[in-house]
Amino acid sequence: MNKILLLVLLLSGVWAPTWAQQVAHPASAAGFPKHVSVEERQRLEEQYLRQARENIEKYRKGNAELTVTDAAGKVLRNLKVEVNQLTQDFLFGNLSEEVLRSDLKPEEAQKFTDMFKGLYNFTELTVKWSPYEGQQGKPQWQKLQEKLDWCKQNGVTPKGHTLGWTHTAGTPRWLLKLPAEQATDLYRARIQRSDPDVGRGE
Repeated sequence: MNKILLLVLLLSGVWAPTWAQQVAHPASAAGFPKHVSVEERQRLEEQYLRQARENIEKYRKGNAELTVTDAAGKVLRNLKVEVNQLTQDFLFGNLSEEVLRSDLKPEEAQKFTDMFKGLYNFTELTVKWSPYEGQQGKPQWQKLQEKLDWCKQNGVTPKGHTLGWTHTAGTPRWLLKLPAEQATDLYRARIQRSDPDVGRGE
């Protein structure tokens, strides 16, 4: 695979190594195939990190003026102030659901969590109808709640994907067996139940 194309796929999230691949091949954890030399990986990584640092200075930094006051609102002067940034508005993320796989050992799940939090503050959670409600009337909301709890515990902002996808991977088989009008009504009800603002013209 062309190296530049591979990097584009990696950066766009189209292709990424699985957790099992990363554990089995730590040197390939950055996403490069094993046949790419260590030197070439390092060169490409340094190139993209250099560009990232330049972009940070150009696009993600700005000037700010802070006024420190006491409880009464009086301006305080000649103080030594330490500022620690805990969050940021820029959301940067990846898929995270592998951390909840039943075959992961606790130390592996913790390592995944630590690595994820070290890089990302945002994640996409699968809410496709097919895996969520494979059997009609039996939604797997507990699994989704477990994912949301992990996000809350680790300060990760979640986004659900996707409420409606008419591909067979996103639509449960039982729905495909229903008359078109009934299936459409159920689809509409699912989306509006998940997001009450949908369909209100807001």
